[in-house]
Amino acid sequence: AAVVVDTSKLPTYGVLVAQHPRIDLRTVHLVRDPRATAYSWLKRSRSEGAAGRAYLPRVGVGRSAVTWIVWNLFTEAIGRRTRDRYLCVRYEDLVADPRRVVTAIVGFAGLAGAAVPIDADGTMHVAEAHTTAGNPNRFDRGTTRIRPDRTWEDGLSRRHWWLVTLLTWPVLLRYGYP
Repeated sequence: AAVVVDTSKLPTYGVLVAQHPRIDLRTVHLVRDPRATAYSWLKRSRSEGAAGRAYLPRVGVGRSAVTWIVWNLFTEAIGRRTRDRYLCVRYEDLVADPRRVVTAIVGFAGLAGAAVPIDADGTMHVAEAHTTAGNPNRFDRGTTRIRPDRTWEDGLSRRHWWLVTLLTWPVLLRYGYP
């Protein structure tokens, strides 16, 4: 394939792939508010696995905050080594205007002019994908509308909100979160 999309969350995968001399690695760094990430990791969600449906492990807010900092700063550091091959995208910008952001990503991937599979209203058709791991929604098919997930705003307790905010505040501000 001319382009392979790897949706790994661990930045170390990018470091390993970049070592191959025939791979033109480009990194799209998707950043999400760490409080939303903490809420997501606190929830008990199901995943299809080799043994059928299994629960994904829950992660406490302290651990998720520290992981968020490490993964994002490490990914950014990798990107600094090859600035022309690194693009940082905030989740909130992506869901606010998915067609514009995905068009920019397609151009960044060297495919300027390629069809963008997202309608002006933010809907897209999700076909079968070849994936081995990830969120449970990776098995969803059909037409879907890209929209923000704001359940964390009411679902995350004030105590957890403050804990994540205090632990992540310097990096939180770096990525433009209040």
